[in-house]
Amino acid sequence: MYEKDERNGLVSYDAMDTDDTLGEEMIPDSDASNVEDIVVNRLLRKKLRCCLSQLTTEERSLICALFYEQKTEREYTEILGISQKAVNKRRYKVLTKLYRLMKA
Repeated sequence: MYEKDERNGLVSYDAMDTDDTLGEEMIPDSDASNVEDIVVNRLLRKKLRCCLSQLTTEERSLICALFYEQKTEREYTEILGISQKAVNKRRYKVLTKLYRLMKA
């Protein structure tokens, strides 16, 4: 069995032990979050909040309804009493504005 493991390249964690660390500590944890990603996400969220505060009340309510409350455009049209095409057009304009603010 050991010969078969050796032929197939099986290595035990014990074989990777050093004086300073255990072999299993050298195996990366694929579930662990990358610190850089966490920091970048926090900075982006902070910038997004700042950019959202620069939108008008009407623009913020559109973003809130469609993205935070996950309403469809049709559901939002019923609330406002306007056509779906108008909501879609507003959505596009607001997202374009938000994109420009995020890039600034």
